[in-house]
Amino acid sequence: MKVNRIVANIDARNVAVARRFYEEALGLDRIMDHGWIVTYGSEANMGVQT
Repeated sequence: MKVNRIVANIDARNVAVARRFYEEALGLDRIMDHGWIVTYGSEANMGVQT
């Protein structure tokens, strides 16, 4: 079995602060936003750290 993705669902009480953290601090892009759930990601090629 191959793992392609791990999803951590984190409840955010203050969405504006969470958005700022993911976009500004981590440099991620909003790739899906349904209003009640948001997915962030990056086009960067991230290898496995060994």
